[in-house]
Parts: sequence; C-alpha cells; structure tokens
Amino acid sequence: EGLSDKEIEELKKKWKKTITEAVQVGRMAGKLPAGIERLLGELIEPKLNWREILYNCITQEIPVDFTWLRPHKKSFSTNIYMPNILREKIEVTVVVDLSGSISDEEVREFFSEVVGIVRTFRNRVSMRIITHDHKVQDDYVFDLATEDEIKQIEIHGGGGTSFHNTVEYLNEKGISCLLYTSDAADELDGV
Repeated sequence: EGLSDKEIEELKKKWKKTITEAVQVGRMAGKLPAGIERLLGELIEPKLNWREILYNCITQEIPVDFTWLRPHKKSFSTNIYMPNILREKIEVTVVVDLSGSISDEEVREFFSEVVGIVRTFRNRVSMRIITHDHKVQDDYVFDLATEDEIKQIEIHGGGGTSFHNTVEYLNEKGISCLLYTSDAADELDGV
C-alpha cells in the first residue's frame, strides 16, 4: 500500500531477477527441487544470458601460464615479486547459418556478435568463420582477426539448410570451441 505504479514495477523486476538467479544457481549446483522450475516457469520466464555463458566458456579454454621474465607490475610497490600471467591463444570457430530463412537483420546480428568476440578477446583468439546454407559456402581463418577484416567478409548463401554437411565438415576440421549461429527454423536433418 502507498506505493506508486512505478515502484511496484521496480519491485516486481527486482524479485523476478532474484528468483531467476536463485533458480539458475540451484540448477547449476544440481540442487533445484523437482518441479520447482516448472512451478516458477511462468513467473520468471528464465532466459540465460548466452553472451555471458560464451564469455565464460572461452575464458576457461584459454590456456594460462605464469612467467617470471616480466614480473607483475603491481608487485613492484610491495617489494615482493610475483609472476605475470601469460595467456595463450585459443581458436574459436563460428558457424553462421546463411540459409534463405535468415533475414538481413539476423545476419547483421550474427556478425555483430563475431565482432564482439574480436573486441573482447583481442590478441588471444584465433578465429575461423564458416558460413553455410545447404553446404559449407566459405571458410575464413584469421590468426588475430580485426573488426575491419570481419566487416569485409563476403557472404554467400540463401539456399536451403542442411546442418548435416556442415557438421561433417566440422568433424573433419577437429574443432574445439564452437559458436553456431542459426535461427533454428529448420530441422537438424537427423544430426
């Protein structure tokens, strides 16, 4: 009582966020009681932040080592020399579905995420970008991709969708870290 409509909406958002986070933590810890997710499903409409999940997956895959050749700069002020963290590179493969069901807006969205990966993991991620529709159309490999290189990619496609050919191609290449962008409107052809 005595709350404005704006305050009520803010409280609803706050509690919805709190409940969503609690359900996600419980699910990830394997301690979510049976049926609670279904019970709260309509209330919270859980949506995972896939960008955060992708970031966590990539950073976990980047090999980390320590080096004493260049000690950590912050340790100089304490007269205790600590090793510097040395992060190596990882190869990330991005598959972009360019079948006829993909709109121009979705293509821009897919490639904006690729540019986001380049910005976030600059100097640590080699990138392979594979485009496909019913078959693999293009396979671009960048050692340390720049935004300009990504923006200059020529895209080909617009036909039907076959995930089967693309998955076979990926298996031949031995991919370790994969981001697959698609509208998922087509079936997976038994893949």
